[in-house]
Amino acid sequence: MKGITFLLSITFFISIFLLSYTPLLANQAEKNSELIEDIYDFGDSSSAHLTAVAWLALEQEDHEAVIAFTNRCIKRYLPEAKAMQKNFQLNLKEGEDYSIYWALNDVGTCLFIQGSSCLKENKVLKAKKAFYFLSTQLSESRCWDPNGWFWQPAHRANELLATFAANKTKGGKVQ
Repeated sequence: MKGITFLLSITFFISIFLLSYTPLLANQAEKNSELIEDIYDFGDSSSAHLTAVAWLALEQEDHEAVIAFTNRCIKRYLPEAKAMQKNFQLNLKEGEDYSIYWALNDVGTCLFIQGSSCLKENKVLKAKKAFYFLSTQLSESRCWDPNGWFWQPAHRANELLATFAANKTKGGKVQ
């Protein structure tokens, strides 16, 4: 009987130990880029690749992957994106398109993807932060639509921010 009690006690303590450290390990993995690189294949880490994979992750509702790929793009290319935003010219020369602003476009799109992912997970405050940063810091970013045109993620972000504000005054939820 003492042997069974001893085994149950050991099993109980091991279970408690593992349960209490599982979230800590998950948080460490998010913060430790070396562990993140072991989990995800970032390919060539080009902004275009990171953005494309982030879109796919959003479509598959793999929110952890969305955060990993969008954060990688934002952290790597934000300085270039801000410089492009500062030097943005609305009137492009003949033969040019918005793809010359590649960092601005991809980082802006990643912020939109990240905000959309947070919204799907009902992390409204994080979504608001991503959309607000996009609309205030990278408002001229464009995203290529497979149907053949560029659209502005900041415009949609502004619409969502307005919806948040309207629903807050009404006490409702964002749809």
